[in-house]
Amino acid sequence: MGDLNIIPGDNNSGQVDQAKYAAPGVIELTVPVDITTTTIFAAQNAITTAAQDYLGLNLPGPFHHVVYVIEKCYVDCGWAAVSVVFFFYSALIICYCLPQIVHLLIA
Repeated sequence: MGDLNIIPGDNNSGQVDQAKYAAPGVIELTVPVDITTTTIFAAQNAITTAAQDYLGLNLPGPFHHVVYVIEKCYVDCGWAAVSVVFFFYSALIICYCLPQIVHLLIA
């Protein structure tokens, strides 16, 4: 017990304007990419760019880990989630991954 403490957001680091959060630790973005014609990996790059622009910092910034939630996979599917070892993010495809969310957050 007490080995893992998940604190949503940047723990008031001063690096992120707290008004940018839609909920604690959550930002909502519209990314200028058509996900019906774009691979998950290209979408992740577009999400990273949009999030960095919105937050005004380079990810991971004050965050230990970032989770991208993508509404559905349309191109090159077969992934429920993508996690990059020794990197700061995981991408979850919502139509596949609800059971895996807790696994990825605590793994």
